[in-house]
Amino acid sequence: MRQSGFDAAPEVLDFGLSMFGLMLVTRWAEGETLTEWLSNNPEGRHRALVAHAVLNAVQRLHILGLSHGDVKADNIIVSQTAEAQLPQVVLVDIPDLSADGDEGVTVGTVPPALECASSLHRDAFAVCTLVLTLLPEDFAATRSDVNRAIELVDTLPPLDLLAETLQGELYPKQRSISTFKAILKRRGRNDSSSLDLVSNNGEYSVRATRHPETGHVRFNIVGVRQELYIKYDPKEDAVLGCAVKDVDHIDFVSAHRSKAFSLSGEIQVTFAEETDVTALAGLLYELYRVNVLDDLEGNDAAPVSGVDPYARQSGGSTSQKVSATALWTALSDTDEMNVIKITVRQGAKQFSPDSEEWLIPFNCEAGVLDFSEGEGIELMERGVGAIDGSERWFTVGWVSPDLGRDVMRVRSKNIRFSPKAGDTLHVRGTFEKAASERRVAAMKRVLAGGSLIPSLVDYFDPDTERMPKCHVAIDLGDLSKYELNSSQEEALRTALSHGPISLLQGPPGTGKTKFIASFVHLLLSQGLAHNILLVSQSHEAVNNAMDKVAGSLRASSMDVPMVRIGLQSMVSPGLRNVQEDSLRQRYRESFEAEITDRVRAAGVAMGLPEGYVRSATKIHIALGPMLQSIDRLIHAIDETDSKDSSAKRV
Repeated sequence: MRQSGFDAAPEVLDFGLSMFGLMLVTRWAEGETLTEWLSNNPEGRHRALVAHAVLNAVQRLHILGLSHGDVKADNIIVSQTAEAQLPQVVLVDIPDLSADGDEGVTVGTVPPALECASSLHRDAFAVCTLVLTLLPEDFAATRSDVNRAIELVDTLPPLDLLAETLQGELYPKQRSISTFKAILKRRGRNDSSSLDLVSNNGEYSVRATRHPETGHVRFNIVGVRQELYIKYDPKEDAVLGCAVKDVDHIDFVSAHRSKAFSLSGEIQVTFAEETDVTALAGLLYELYRVNVLDDLEGNDAAPVSGVDPYARQSGGSTSQKVSATALWTALSDTDEMNVIKITVRQGAKQFSPDSEEWLIPFNCEAGVLDFSEGEGIELMERGVGAIDGSERWFTVGWVSPDLGRDVMRVRSKNIRFSPKAGDTLHVRGTFEKAASERRVAAMKRVLAGGSLIPSLVDYFDPDTERMPKCHVAIDLGDLSKYELNSSQEEALRTALSHGPISLLQGPPGTGKTKFIASFVHLLLSQGLAHNILLVSQSHEAVNNAMDKVAGSLRASSMDVPMVRIGLQSMVSPGLRNVQEDSLRQRYRESFEAEITDRVRAAGVAMGLPEGYVRSATKIHIALGPMLQSIDRLIHAIDETDSKDSSAKRV
């Protein structure tokens, strides 16, 4: 904190450790607590200025990778200088650490659902609650956004966007708000006659995607709760498709941060027999041409006809810069494309004219299809959705698990399914689908600032000036026992003294796996970490690194619990004993082996004869599961008989 230059906390003069935990000696902060300041009934604008200062202060603290831990009115000092009549806030009682390293949770300031959340998440929620008490009713837009952030308790409140909204209300721009009308074709009786596409204080985030061959541009105009989709052909000045759908808060935040440009105004959507959004589409294309297309044409060399676009270009050609945020957004948007492609061969046939079963011979680019036991297998094709015009997957059938090398049995989803030779289909396991959905949700949280390092993506963007933070030097002692060379030792010291992330790069054979083992051993032996997650893009890489780590821990007689996540078939022999299924089975067997002793101790303590307790326990272990199964079957039969009787009476 002392080195960061953070001015919203008292200056740190000295620090040390005591039996009660971390002790800080800070400069006295002049002013009065927020509780005392509010008792003087300040006017509404001053309250809003203080709320804005609190939002900015906590946001800046989080950018440094720090958290407060106990954000409340008594821990905020408000001062006002004569030179600048803007109130200044200072966060006191920071950082909030205990002697054993556990983070404290102030009961009552956050709901129970957030008591296990990250400290940054708890801070942000407490700030939102505090801001809501500070803001008068005049600041309706900010109050609405803060209320929504509080309602979405599982999502990290975006303090930067809330501060931006409040800034706009404190210093509104003098501008006329244009109103745009978008007439969409009514698709059913349930469509309302109209709806207002709720804007973010008069602005919409617009994402634009241009098809490289047709030149068609797809616009996604994202409001606070809805998204308007328009597909536009600039050559014909024609709208090819349009629709509106609801979006969640994470999508709204992600769109704001990855937008191509903004549209100022308000959009009213109405439903009729014919579509009319040409005027709005034309305006969007003009904004796209000015804000995006001109930049692309200025940065990219003109394409040469007849040249392979994937061939290596000469050294004089320039490449378009892509931000890390845009790249990560594209990766999350295309993660669902990780499927296996197959081509139907001649000879696909239906079992019978009325059957849903098909026998389909195929060729697979990936070689042999291999799925886990008990995993469902979808057969899919790529198509365009009728509602929003976007490309997506359609499930056309389910593949039987008894796969052959080049033939599969498929249960079709509808009667229109009729595969022909040369058709391209795709297969995906339900396990991979679930994993993809988790990956995409995690990437959206990161892009929306919901990771433990709020600005994580910025550290991977070369155009973002985000410098590493240097921590207080840690005495690592003698590192000779790890037998590292000078480069490895320097990398280890650098990784521990700078943060919040570190990257070690090197070709094969340079000792990266040995470095990982030494790094993990040092963190655990020095008490610098309690839990370490080791991940890689391949099972073999994880096996190699974990074998090294386990060997170094055994050599130093450190008893550290480890769990190898993954299927047993993917785990190396040396790690089978710590594989998750093996550990689960071992715990189960240990529990069952000890149940007799535990029940005997409890029964004797209750005054029951020891012989009776031992015999009753043996009978329960032998016959208990069987009697429970019989009881469930009897209950199911009784329910069936009861339903049949009711049906007969009716």
